Amino acid sequence: RSDKGWNQCWQNWVKRHIQRKNPFLDNPNLGKGTNVPSNNPLAENCPQDKIIACYHEVLPNNPPVIIWNTEKRINQLKDFWRALVLDNEITEEQKGLDLVKWVFSKVKVAASLNGQGNNGFKADLEFITSPNNLPRIIEGFYSYKPQQQR
Repeated sequence: RSDKGWNQCWQNWVKRHIQRKNPFLDNPNLGKGTNVPSNNPLAENCPQDKIIACYHEVLPNNPPVIIWNTEKRINQLKDFWRALVLDNEITEEQKGLDLVKWVFSKVKVAASLNGQGNNGFKADLEFITSPNNLPRIIEGFYSYKPQQQR
């Protein structure tokens, strides 16, 4: 990848990573949700209805939330909210909801999650808030990558 070799390429990547301040990549507690002790009352009070409303507002073409009353889904959304609030040291609900909208906007521009990919898949709220998928969405793993023409 580099004329100077793999070692130099790796050193440059590490240097750029250290210079870049990204709370999602730099926080070792990302996605641990309920495992992280907190004195932030906002983290404990998940505004589930407001998050679902944000989902419908930002992603109107993705599958709508019709039933969100199972314990698994409720706890998953609480962990999603808690992770975002704690990892970014948010103390105001509106700022937390703005961050939730930002995550949803990352899904909106990711072709493989909004139905524009080869298989037509559209991510639902359960997929987005999954602790396995959230970091990948934030990192841009699902973003559209145009194929090279031959």
